[in-house]
Amino acid sequence: KDLVYLLTKRDFVSKYKQSVLGPLWILITPILNSVVFAFVFGTLAGLSTDGLPRILFYLTGNTLWSLFSGSVTTCANSFLQNRTLFSKVYFPRITVCVSSVLSSCINFAIQFVMLILFIVYYALSGIHIAFTPYVFLIPMLLTQCLLLGMGVGMLLSATTIKYRDFIQMISFGMTVWMYLTPVAYPLSVSNGTIYTIMLINPMTSVIQNYRFALLGAGSFILWPWVGSLLLTLLLALLGLKAFRHVERTVVDTL
Repeated sequence: KDLVYLLTKRDFVSKYKQSVLGPLWILITPILNSVVFAFVFGTLAGLSTDGLPRILFYLTGNTLWSLFSGSVTTCANSFLQNRTLFSKVYFPRITVCVSSVLSSCINFAIQFVMLILFIVYYALSGIHIAFTPYVFLIPMLLTQCLLLGMGVGMLLSATTIKYRDFIQMISFGMTVWMYLTPVAYPLSVSNGTIYTIMLINPMTSVIQNYRFALLGAGSFILWPWVGSLLLTLLLALLGLKAFRHVERTVVDTL
């Protein structure tokens, strides 16, 4: 526990240590992304936001997606970023993944408080926010998001050890994945084959149900979510198995 705490603290502090605004970037980044989405997808493309204010709609999706993408990226780079530490002392390698995910959780917690303040502001301004009893599912959705991110990240970390090309592809791959997930648009704008393809994406039901549980926007999708949960567990187990297999020889490979 002490090691996880120290590594989490190191990851969080080092990320903003030499920046002028420091941890304020945790709040600035999702707001800027939401403003860009509001202009591109809302103003130019004219896509619906299921009756929600644009900034609130995009901010909800951006905060959850940043938790997922941050978990994937940090886990995927865990071996390479800690190779010096690995060569000096032995400790359970899984702790670097756990600490990186916890660091992403700290960022999300701060962003979630900001999101709640935005919701309160719009509610007090007369904007109808349909609070639903599904709000109790939010912790489960967040846990699934973390498990999925950690599972995919550990699979990628086991791959990047031998094939460094995957490091360059992670950022591009996460961008493509985001556009296949209803972060910048509601699920209701898709139909037919595209709708079916999107439901195969495990993050689609997570984002959709999270937004519905928190704001009452769109609809709650049950069976795709059940399939998403099963796929998440599968990827988490595969990722853990691959990580355990690679960690035995990681020092020699690095």
